[in-house]
Amino acid sequence: MRIRMNIHNIILLFSTFLGVSQMCGITTHIETGYRAKEYIDLSINGLDFKEIIEKHDDAFQAGCPFPDAMYPGLCYDGMFHSIAEDTHWTPIMNATINFLRNLPQPWTNDTEKFLSFILGIFQHQIADVNWHSLGITQGFIRTMSKVNYHNQYGPAHSDADFGGDVVNVYNLDTSYIDPTDQWYVPDKDMERVYEEFYGYKKVNSTVISDCAELLFLGRLGEHIGAIEVLYPEYAEASPFLVDEMSSFFLGGLDDMAAWVTQTWKRAQHMMEQGTDKCEITPEKDNPIHMRCPDIDGKLSEMSTVKDTQKFRDVPILESKFIKHFVQKYRNDIHREESERGTYFHLSPNLQKLVKKANKEKAQVKTRSSKQKDASVIKPNFFLTTNNLYSKLGSNIVKGDLNNDGFQDLVITAPEFSLKGNYQVGRVYILYGSRSGIVHKTIDIDNIANVTLTGSQENGRFGKGVAIVDLNADGKNDLAVSAPSVGLGAIQYQGEVYIFLGTDSAISEIPDITLKCNEKYCNMGEYLAAGDVDGDDFDDLIIGSPRAPAGGEQRGFVSAVLSNKALAKEKLDSFDIRNSLWSVRGNQDYEWFGEGVKVEKHGESTLLLIPSPTWRICSQENCEFDPEDIESVGRLTIFECPLSSAGPRQIINGTQKFNMLGRDIALGNPYINQSNSFLAVASPLSTIEGKIDDLPETFIQAGKIDIYNASDMEVHTTISGDREISRHGHTLLMEDINNDEKSDLIISSHLRSDDYDFIEGVDEGRIYIFLGGSSFPIGNFTQDCDDYIDSPCLKENADFILSGGEDKSRFSKAITVVGRGQKQLIVGMPTSNQGGRQSGKIAVFNFEI
Repeated sequence: MRIRMNIHNIILLFSTFLGVSQMCGITTHIETGYRAKEYIDLSINGLDFKEIIEKHDDAFQAGCPFPDAMYPGLCYDGMFHSIAEDTHWTPIMNATINFLRNLPQPWTNDTEKFLSFILGIFQHQIADVNWHSLGITQGFIRTMSKVNYHNQYGPAHSDADFGGDVVNVYNLDTSYIDPTDQWYVPDKDMERVYEEFYGYKKVNSTVISDCAELLFLGRLGEHIGAIEVLYPEYAEASPFLVDEMSSFFLGGLDDMAAWVTQTWKRAQHMMEQGTDKCEITPEKDNPIHMRCPDIDGKLSEMSTVKDTQKFRDVPILESKFIKHFVQKYRNDIHREESERGTYFHLSPNLQKLVKKANKEKAQVKTRSSKQKDASVIKPNFFLTTNNLYSKLGSNIVKGDLNNDGFQDLVITAPEFSLKGNYQVGRVYILYGSRSGIVHKTIDIDNIANVTLTGSQENGRFGKGVAIVDLNADGKNDLAVSAPSVGLGAIQYQGEVYIFLGTDSAISEIPDITLKCNEKYCNMGEYLAAGDVDGDDFDDLIIGSPRAPAGGEQRGFVSAVLSNKALAKEKLDSFDIRNSLWSVRGNQDYEWFGEGVKVEKHGESTLLLIPSPTWRICSQENCEFDPEDIESVGRLTIFECPLSSAGPRQIINGTQKFNMLGRDIALGNPYINQSNSFLAVASPLSTIEGKIDDLPETFIQAGKIDIYNASDMEVHTTISGDREISRHGHTLLMEDINNDEKSDLIISSHLRSDDYDFIEGVDEGRIYIFLGGSSFPIGNFTQDCDDYIDSPCLKENADFILSGGEDKSRFSKAITVVGRGQKQLIVGMPTSNQGGRQSGKIAVFNFEI
């Protein structure tokens, strides 16, 4: 039975809120600020920044979106638009810091609130730069326009600003943003700041508070409950927005938060030493180009780009819904004036509306939980962490690192942070045994045999990982990438570290560092291992899909071949350009190398290189054109040993946003077949099906095609059964029941049983189809005459697994370990069990 919330009345009730919030990304800015404040180690006058923010959260939340307050037409018909624009740039930062430095000591409570408020403003200034691609190339919206909007920045910008908030409210645990909490705006302080900045009174405190009130109401609208129903609309328009919102290297949430910490360091330096200690001028007013020589070094170390777009083109909103809202609800905001600011509170009437909406959501969640499929298997154990935002489980690989004959686990947390050292990343190694690895729920820091922590702030050590015998001495080595090394200089070149193996362990400091000297190289986002030159030693394959490679984000794949001389030379550094084999993408923004794999089955060894955002060009020169078919995806297949010859096979997607090749796996699940078979995912394919015997189109449901690797004929197709479930995001062919046939493991990491995108979001599923005589042939998930719903995926799977937690992106990474009893190890990198997006590992025991 399809569960439906009584959304209609709520949308009518709060449509005006949604309209207000379109002026900016209110939730996006607050979320970025919260991520940034968690690990800062800064203080002024003995006051810790984090403690100040948490003590005066009402001011910080108000400050995060504040620079947008005077943009919209509702704010005095847009007559203060230019002040809003000025508030986004470093001269205003300079003015607020000078104002703060001149306030009397010791600081009062109002001054502490002013500090918390302007830290929110500084967050907004730098986050907007990376988000809107201001003064830089390839920021978030700019890339979004290239990948999903035919290089049209305007439509991408329109969808990103509000759509980003829709995606964040839907995908993230934003319970810390209580829409009933008060805000504090230091309107009288800001009036004085603006007067000192302009040299005359250009705006007064009444205007400031009136316009800030719109943001306060916008926050309420975004968190009242109706915003979730818009998620499918934005997900359908831009898969990039959904998939890259947190992780994109330049302008994703994690990147924006990293830059906020950098900006706060410079702001703190100016608060202590004076604004003349940093480079802030009207000609250099972009905060990403601000440098403080005492803490940053020479200015020449930073790459700069002249600002070609300054204004954000925020639309002047004219909507009957908004005007109706102003007339009906503005009197329901209660203000409380203080000596230097204004507090905003919801009236009892609005508080009742919030309670009503929350009650409606709770009822839906209760009904949804009662209809959970009892046949879904839940984990036996979990590995957890309490390191907020670390994203434990982003990557998982297996191999014997201590030479005892048992497979060990390598689990990464690339966003792991320490106080004052943000996003350094961490890698955990757990040694295996005959019975597996994990036998109880425990904090991973208390069970890991080896812990490796990155040395570069914001490097994201652990983004890519592979086990490889690179020095060909018979002992496995560990390769770990940190693709964001160079963030602070806007270079993002990245590094890959090699930890050489010994008789009983691996080195705990890197023996070899691989470097890329190309801007935006992001080297090593994906690492793989396999023997690609035929010498019986695994080689290191480095996928860098965001690298320029002769254009913009074309991507490249390089092979660093195993070499016994490495053990003797003990190289300290190696330029990736010296690798003996390399191949590049040939189309801007195709992301060649995203998810690169080396797969071996029997006598076959294939190097598989996906380009998930490759497009079918309508122009001969492949310039962007509205007639292009975007993100159909491409899989390039090389046969090993590698040579100078071209690829053996290329498979192209045909459907818009197909993203063919997003993951691949090689094996043989069929009875009476000796060939290898290649499973190829198209996780955003549109699937035709039915619900309760009524026709239904499932946008971005996904499918997997299984090809005979010899003749590339399709033998089996397995389709997803839910809209935006990303069926096939992760694929694995492993023998989990010891019958010497490959079993197919498929993830749908965004899937939920909820059709309406209200609750149970991103819970995810894993479907297991056992190899052998029962393995399906043909398009069997569409052959559902005996069922009222199709595709009939769950009716045909041998096992269905769930992590049991919403918004956890269950099944982002998967591996199988063990000999007799097999353990399926599954990453849940956005789990909130140990803290916001701390991540965790789900462990399933299989005794078949």
